Amino acid sequence: LKLKVIRCVGNPLERFSEDALRMLRAVRFSASLDFSLETSTMEAIISLAPSISKVSRERIQAELEKLLMSHLPQRAALLYDTGLMQMIFNENSFFSHTLSSEASLLSAALMRSPREHYIRWAVFASYVSANNIFKSLKFDNATVKICGNLIKHKSLPLPLKEPELKRCIVRIGRDIFGKYYLPYRKVLEYENLKHLEAISSMYNDIVQRGDCLSIKELKINGSDL
Repeated sequence: LKLKVIRCVGNPLERFSEDALRMLRAVRFSASLDFSLETSTMEAIISLAPSISKVSRERIQAELEKLLMSHLPQRAALLYDTGLMQMIFNENSFFSHTLSSEASLLSAALMRSPREHYIRWAVFASYVSANNIFKSLKFDNATVKICGNLIKHKSLPLPLKEPELKRCIVRIGRDIFGKYYLPYRKVLEYENLKHLEAISSMYNDIVQRGDCLSIKELKINGSDL
């Protein structure tokens, strides 16, 4: 404990063979405790990484949730280093970059992301080229819907004109736009923060004024006429 090192009790190959989820749990402990993985433990995970595919998706989802919601979510980059990422999502390659580059991109993005379930999962999924990641991991409908919405519109142009911006807000959803979408875009586009801050200010003005954004929000209907 004093050395802040995670190691298995006994032979790590035997421990991970008993329950493959322990490999993912070791990565999660690295993030939650700020510990490093002992060399033989790391080598055993790399060797047995393919066996993670035998673990139920629900158990994998639970461990990834704890990892991403930890104080050091950037340690998710270890999933690349150990080969667990490729095995969990059955992908031979992610992006067109080298694995070390992919890990660095994911690590930097997660480091910037606020500690919020939908945002961190959307950021994580944005750097993993696996299809239907949320349905694959047996997520609830809200996570599938909200994260899917964020990722689908991650490149949506955000104009600095209220009429056009209002249409974007309606497209994303009024509540989702301010609470999740803008923080998500700020993580992905940290070099464009000045523009996004201006969008945030304009969005707040629209909300504070109580502007009507769609016909559904009108306070009158046909029976009032």
